Amino acid sequence: MGDTFQASIGQSYNLFTPLQLAGYAAAIASGGERYASHILSSVVPRGSERPLLTYAPEVLSTVEADPENLRVIAEGMNMAAKYGTAAYVFGNYPIEVCAKTGTAQIAADSENNAVFIAFAPFEDPEIALAVVVEKGGSGSGLAEVAAEIFDCWFAGRGENEETVQTARSGE
Repeated sequence: MGDTFQASIGQSYNLFTPLQLAGYAAAIASGGERYASHILSSVVPRGSERPLLTYAPEVLSTVEADPENLRVIAEGMNMAAKYGTAAYVFGNYPIEVCAKTGTAQIAADSENNAVFIAFAPFEDPEIALAVVVEKGGSGSGLAEVAAEIFDCWFAGRGENEETVQTARSGE
């Protein structure tokens, strides 16, 4: 019973990889569908506009949960990005982000491990990520790293890079 209580607040023993944590965020973003992870979306030969290979998303499983529950979790993550532990970075970010910070306490005499998961945009997710730093302190301190990843992703997807940078600089 004690282990269950500890696990429910993220303070138990676990062995998740950053890729598994990003997959967890992606499953929330997709309303419960867990997709196979991938690194690229297509292969385009130099000098050509036609892809030689295009990645086809593969659903591995579906979370058996009420879709409304998953939506509430996503809304809570959106509020954490706007008003909570990641608001110092994402409170005025031009794209709605959903995030969860984590601080994994490992021992009284050791620095905590920092964990940050996120996906964006809130309404039509394109990207999920996880940032994990062993002995990195607090998970909220990793929001800036996640924002840099989102900046690169959305600038590369046609978002106005100047708008993203202006919002992040507070101007």
